[in-house]
Amino acid sequence: MDILITGGPVYTHIDDNKVLTNHARGTWATRLGEHLQNHGHSITMVINSEYKHYRDYCIERASEMNAAVMTAAVINYICTDPYEGKMPTNLDEINLTLTRAPYIIDEMRKQNPNLTLIGCKLTSREQPENTIVKAQQLMARARCHAVVANDKTNLKKKMLCFPDGAVLYYNNEFRALNEEIRHIIEDKHYHNVQNLKLAAYRAQCEPLMQKLLDRYRDSFHSTYAGEDKQFGCLAVRGNDGTMLVTPRHKHPYIRVRDCVMVKVNHQKLLIETDGVKATMNAPLLQQFFDAHPKYPGVVHLHQFLDMGVPELPYAPPGTVRDSQRTILQPAFNIESHGFVAGVNENGHIHNVYV
Repeated sequence: MDILITGGPVYTHIDDNKVLTNHARGTWATRLGEHLQNHGHSITMVINSEYKHYRDYCIERASEMNAAVMTAAVINYICTDPYEGKMPTNLDEINLTLTRAPYIIDEMRKQNPNLTLIGCKLTSREQPENTIVKAQQLMARARCHAVVANDKTNLKKKMLCFPDGAVLYYNNEFRALNEEIRHIIEDKHYHNVQNLKLAAYRAQCEPLMQKLLDRYRDSFHSTYAGEDKQFGCLAVRGNDGTMLVTPRHKHPYIRVRDCVMVKVNHQKLLIETDGVKATMNAPLLQQFFDAHPKYPGVVHLHQFLDMGVPELPYAPPGTVRDSQRTILQPAFNIESHGFVAGVNENGHIHNVYV
């Protein structure tokens, strides 16, 4: 794959010789590039660059890349009227005008919607939960697949944040972090396609879906990027390998008629739906049904079960890594994500897992 990696400072000139910049060296970006190159990828590095050159180069190359990891410390304000020549040394005061620099990372997926985009967020003297919120805000704004977040008080402690709210923690574990980033870049994703014929299977699934919504609807509530969001999903088994699932985008008062009839094709990585896009967890839920045929329904919430329930490693929803894993137990937790459990015809999780 062709991967763009940026690192080090991105600065603005205030005269022909002086710059305003961030304190950064690009060491981690260089090591990440070496790690990805050792696994067969073609790497383009941009280290220590002037803002306008950085902006133009990144936007120009975005359409040519499969992935971009934007680790550079980009200056937030640029000088609109840099001093011509070299600043004199005999003045007591020099006034400069700084204007907010547009976010370059926001333009990357506008240029290439298929780009796998990983950003970085550095805070200073913030609590970890506040750093995570700011990383989530960046992720939502730029449509990143993940954001690496850390605080200046401990640059070796990094948090890898995902759009579903999951956070993986790395304390001076750069090799493990680089390996997870490689997995994100190499992940294969399922895609939604419409198949209106699936609507014929809805009626048989709706009564149990109504019970599941009544029981679990309020548990969808969560906080993401400082705002209230709806996370989690439900599924009811249908005939011929179909299932009725909650949609990708949910509102607090979701109804049965908002749900989507789907059929998953694991070979072609397709999610066929009779309407809007299904939850990204649909392939995993289908895998659960295939592994545990006695359960008529399954619930996935961003909470965790105890009582010895096994924990599986995290993988982004809607990827082959997440969806084609081996599912041995009818209930399990997913690291930093939540639980998945089969339910009976009354919508109850089996007693041993509650």
